[in-house]
Amino acid sequence: LLMANLTDRPIHVTNVRTTEDLKLIILSKHKGMQVTCDVRISSMLNERFWEYIEGIDCFSVDESDAPVAIPFLLTAVSQNKLALPDIADKLYHAPRKIFSLPEQGDSYVEVELNRPWRRQDIEALPEKFQNLKMSGTIHRVTVNGSTAYLDGTVVGEPNGSYIFDLNREQAALAPSVVLEHRRGSGVGQYPGLVSEWKSPSLSTSSPKYQAPYPPVLGESPAAFSPGLAPFTRTPFQQQKDEVTVPQMSVGQAQLGDSFTSPRPRNLQLSLTQSLYSQRTAFTNQHVLSAHHFNRQDLHILMGVASEMKTLVEKQGSTNVLQGKVLCTAFFEPSTRTRLSFEAAWTRLGGSVTSSVDVASSSTAKGETLEDTVQTLMQYSDCIVLRHPSPGSAKRAAKVAKVPIINGGDGVGEHPTQAFLDVFTIREELGTVNGLNVTLMGDLKNGRTVHSLARLLDMYDVKLFYVSSPELAMPDSIKSQIGNPQSQHTSLDEVIGFTDVLYCTRIQSERFKAAESASQYQYKVDLALLQRAKNNMIILHPLPRNKEIDEEVDFDPRAAYFRQMRYGMMVRMALLALVMGKAW
Repeated sequence: LLMANLTDRPIHVTNVRTTEDLKLIILSKHKGMQVTCDVRISSMLNERFWEYIEGIDCFSVDESDAPVAIPFLLTAVSQNKLALPDIADKLYHAPRKIFSLPEQGDSYVEVELNRPWRRQDIEALPEKFQNLKMSGTIHRVTVNGSTAYLDGTVVGEPNGSYIFDLNREQAALAPSVVLEHRRGSGVGQYPGLVSEWKSPSLSTSSPKYQAPYPPVLGESPAAFSPGLAPFTRTPFQQQKDEVTVPQMSVGQAQLGDSFTSPRPRNLQLSLTQSLYSQRTAFTNQHVLSAHHFNRQDLHILMGVASEMKTLVEKQGSTNVLQGKVLCTAFFEPSTRTRLSFEAAWTRLGGSVTSSVDVASSSTAKGETLEDTVQTLMQYSDCIVLRHPSPGSAKRAAKVAKVPIINGGDGVGEHPTQAFLDVFTIREELGTVNGLNVTLMGDLKNGRTVHSLARLLDMYDVKLFYVSSPELAMPDSIKSQIGNPQSQHTSLDEVIGFTDVLYCTRIQSERFKAAESASQYQYKVDLALLQRAKNNMIILHPLPRNKEIDEEVDFDPRAAYFRQMRYGMMVRMALLALVMGKAW
């Protein structure tokens, strides 16, 4: 520190082990010296270091810390010792600035804060971490726009390229004095910790931060761990609790050291056979009700849906269902559900045949549903069925030898709508946990809210039902819900704390002819939204009637049109999983 002060040159102190040394470094900073430092993750087990967290520029990671580094820091966030932006700064921004490292775009890691960390995922847990209870896991690692790691599995092969030497200009910007210089093991050509981490189990979903990470040193001295960076959001989007963590492995580079980063590859559906070729709860199964699936099943579905979203954005389509035929059999009017399924199947490379006009089919001649289904399965590999009778999908499944997907059975259920609703919430707000969800409108006849309420019971949410007493959520549904729930007759009672406002139309077609549906109508307009949270989102399964004013369409909180797009991604994922082709 004295030499740095006398020569007025920047210095980085690595692997600070005592708080006394850290306090001395902080004092030097206050005196205006150009000094930075890092502390190893394992050293943060000393609670006294957290008292001086503002003085720590970076976290460093050695081989023994690596498997638990991210869960350890995410646990610190849940304990309010650290904020997500702090992790972004100490794992990504500061190291990159200190060592003048280049950046690499479209590469990041997604983690979930609330998912429990499983110690059995680590083959040899370091002794110093043995007694810790940690939460937070890595869900996905994306490298150059392609998934490299998902749900505990490394996807693809190392593909390093684009090597260049540090030039003298870059070297001149790096710290000229290294107090401790310890060479670690090289991380190989595949960047970051992907090839090193044998374990962290993961989970998807929650708000993202994302930023590029620098290319990786071919042999990295005193390596740093992955970093985070803020992700640009609209004023109406809240910060998410899921982080996107760009990877990096950096150190005090010497002239002649080389950087290695992966060559951009053509985008492929990166869920490999090793990950999803195994049977899931969806493989060759009927999809009849939301409550047939658990949280882990949803986790798989949402992960594949994210892959489909990337695939559509980058590539448009794939051919995993080439040669397969989908039949959409709709005995009730539909625009979004039918076209969404047909578009999803087509983008997966299959072909579609439809049976949508009841009057021109044999149903008009008295053919039973069971006979119709047995006819359709002769021509197709999967059937999406919508029918006005509750339980019709279950009837069809009893005779079908191909998967039946329930596209809505009267006032019963609409499971795929609930799947896409949850995915929309995750994409828009980043998490489902901890939210106040308000379901508004015709809750008695609305099959979408029946399925959604069941599905949301797998998460930590509070449900608020807003409807007239005549159209209240059926007791048969509420009795299945373990989360807090309450009934209201006015939106004003709940709008101020609602995170997700789920609107439904009054289903007049299910009323007796003499009844007037208009007396039960609620309306969302700009005046109401003035009392709502800025980061609230508005969802609607559509079509709408008068329950949402058209002026609301221009409010960023209106997510119902984006919701349709998400729906296609989710149905692509569902169809691929059902057909056993999610790779």
